[in-house]
Amino acid sequence: MNINRDNFHIRHGFTLVELLVVISVIGLLLGVLMPALAGSRRKALAIVCSSHMRQVIAASAMYAQDNESQFSRSSHSASVYGWLRWEQAFMPYLGYGRYKGSATPAWNAVFKKFYHCPADQRKPIKMGYGKNVWFELESTEVADVLGIDYGPTYRTLTQVRRPAATIEFGEQLAGMGDHFMAQTWIGPPSSTEYIPAELDAKRHGNRANYGYLDGHVQPQ
Repeated sequence: MNINRDNFHIRHGFTLVELLVVISVIGLLLGVLMPALAGSRRKALAIVCSSHMRQVIAASAMYAQDNESQFSRSSHSASVYGWLRWEQAFMPYLGYGRYKGSATPAWNAVFKKFYHCPADQRKPIKMGYGKNVWFELESTEVADVLGIDYGPTYRTLTQVRRPAATIEFGEQLAGMGDHFMAQTWIGPPSSTEYIPAELDAKRHGNRANYGYLDGHVQPQ
């Protein structure tokens, strides 16, 4: 049997048209997959953040249990009373022993593991979570906020009527380091008075994590 080799065309690669088609298909697939991958990554970071906040709230509850149900204090008032700030006082409950200074390996470890949200892109790295300062306000401050003559204070967990509806922790945006002011954290109260929002309401897409006194974390 004779084979006429001239009838066979040996192909050594893609033509330019075929290469452009392949590149176009790859580009199309990437265009479809990238938003999905970005969404998955955002959800994963939100879950990690929620886990961090949940453990912080658990530490807060254990702290209160060991201190006659009293709330911890933030830098808003801790130094006035000679207390450790909440992020320092919670270290033993998170497995890092007593606070011995901000330059220690233990502080660096607890900060990165529990106090920093992986989705927080602020530089330099800042405290990711803030504590609601409402529980530290004096009666005169509460009265001023509520516009009344005498304001009630909430020093212990048992004084709060609805723990499941009361926010204790939020995700910091431009707060006071480790806390946010109860009356201004959502931003301007009116169109004529500008007060910057203290919490990051869109850290995880269009949502953020909030930790409540009963121990649950809810994105909203």
